[in-house]
Amino acid sequence: MADKVKLIPNIFSYPDFEHSDLHMEISLGGVNKEDITLKVHDESFYIRAPQDDFEHITSMRFCCPVKASEARAKFENGILKVVIPFKDRMEDPVQVKVA
Repeated sequence: MADKVKLIPNIFSYPDFEHSDLHMEISLGGVNKEDITLKVHDESFYIRAPQDDFEHITSMRFCCPVKASEARAKFENGILKVVIPFKDRMEDPVQVKVA
């Protein structure tokens, strides 16, 4: 069996009006919800969604760090909608000892 053709899905992303959450809409027409793999890190995400003859697959970096553990996703009518809160810029600062 030959490898499936790899396609990058159409992705539309934008912050909400308060700039507290990142919203993403990923077009995955014809894909079963159970076949979607979505992994979110604080700086990037990975998605894979196979179909019969091809698969949607990509990974991308975010513009700003997010709280990956608080990501929410819903798949409806061929669109995967993902909402991820942005990290506060001063969250997890590291104290640097000055010599």
